[in-house]
Parts: sequence; structure tokens; C-alpha cells
Amino acid sequence: MALSKWVPPNAGNIKLNVDGCWYNAERNAGIGGIFRDNHGTWTLGFYGTMKAESSTEAEIWSIYRGLTIILERGLANVDIESDSPVAVNIINAGNPGNHPQSIIINDAKMLLLQTGPTLTHIFRAANQCANHLARMGAEQNDSLVVLEQALISIREFLLRDCLNIRQNLD
Repeated sequence: MALSKWVPPNAGNIKLNVDGCWYNAERNAGIGGIFRDNHGTWTLGFYGTMKAESSTEAEIWSIYRGLTIILERGLANVDIESDSPVAVNIINAGNPGNHPQSIIINDAKMLLLQTGPTLTHIFRAANQCANHLARMGAEQNDSLVVLEQALISIREFLLRDCLNIRQNLD
């Protein structure tokens, strides 16, 4: 069952929430993700921009980018959550066949096996921090920005998650 509020990971684990956004008119897309510990404390974040053919493509890329950061940083005991049931199911399922993003899906599956995280679906209400970062990604020109510290613009979302305050979904 997908969660409707953000829940911290178990002690000793890190949770990565990822999201992608897509603006149809110009194929502009954004990706974003946030790593937090079992107290809800910011560990690391990222956002970036890309061109995409669909929102699912942006969601798949956000998962993939999160996995590459896990590998590069040598992170262990990571739980990954995405609010895209389609992206989660495609990556967790068997062979993607003729899917337009089959190459990146297969790479993501290999990274999942190599780095060991779980990948699950959550509701959008539990993914507001990642959504904010993905929107930031779509509104700038860098393909990937890794953030060691939380930006001021995301601190309200972090606090709401820790206090379990329901967030307005625009």
C-alpha cells in the first residue's frame, strides 16, 4: 500500500525520495531527489533538467540519477520512493521489451541489483520535497546539481514532513 505522508526510514537506513516533472509544450522536464536519515534530516539532494517525451520518462530518469548517486557515494541501506507507480512497476518488473526507455530501465535495474536499495511507490502527498526539487530542475539549465545542504526554499517542506503536516498539492 502506498503511503500518503512521508515516513522516515528505519534507524540506520537512508530514504531517497525522487520525482520527475514534465512540461509538454517544450518537452522540458525536471528531476529531483532528496536523501534523508531516520530523523528526517537532510543528507543530500539533487535536481536537474532534461528533455523528455513523457512524464514517465522524467520519473524513470529521476530514479536512475538517484541510483547513480547511491553508487558514486557508496551509500548503503537506502530505501527509494517515487510517486510514479508506472516508473516503479516498470523498473521493478521483468524485461521492459520495446519500451522507449528500455536502455535506461535496464541500467536502473542493474544499479538496483548492484547497490541493493528497495524501490517502492508512495502517494504524491508523501513526496513534496522531491517534487519541489524536480520543479526547480525544470526551471534551470544544469543537467545535474548535487546539493550538500538544503536550500532555503525546501526547508518548509522538510519541516512539514517531519511534523506530518498535510501539504497543499497545487
